[in-house]
Amino acid sequence: MPFGNTNLKGQRNIQRSARLTGTIGINIGLDLEMRQQNVRTKIAANPQQTIVQKKDLEASRRKLAKLLDNWTSNLSDFMPSDALQEIERPYSLPEEETLRLPSDFEHKDQERLGLKELAEIEYQLRIGVAYDALNKLRNALGLKSFLVRRKRSLASG
Repeated sequence: MPFGNTNLKGQRNIQRSARLTGTIGINIGLDLEMRQQNVRTKIAANPQQTIVQKKDLEASRRKLAKLLDNWTSNLSDFMPSDALQEIERPYSLPEEETLRLPSDFEHKDQERLGLKELAEIEYQLRIGVAYDALNKLRNALGLKSFLVRRKRSLASG
């Protein structure tokens, strides 16, 4: 099972040390999908970027492209070979690249290509990601509420 190294920022580096299981592979794919969204958000947030912002964006794109290359080389560990041939990898910007997750295929194609089980795993992992996001939001709102109440109580003496 590849666990990858964790760098000082707490980010995992994908390494090909053993075969990926479907769950781990899809989980890594969902992480890459989030990274793609973060790069798209950077682009949309600042249409008129400074030189520093452009360099930061290019660095983010390079990192994402490297992760996508590694991801693509590991897809055969858990995806059926027919599914890999179904969607060709286009040469595009890394934030726009199709990851070839089971959800990228039509429902009828998922059955035909033997992706039904992987599609269910992806669905369950997406539910978990949503619950995690809701929990983070709930915690942030609770902290904000506490800080506002505390500020009011300190201001009133």
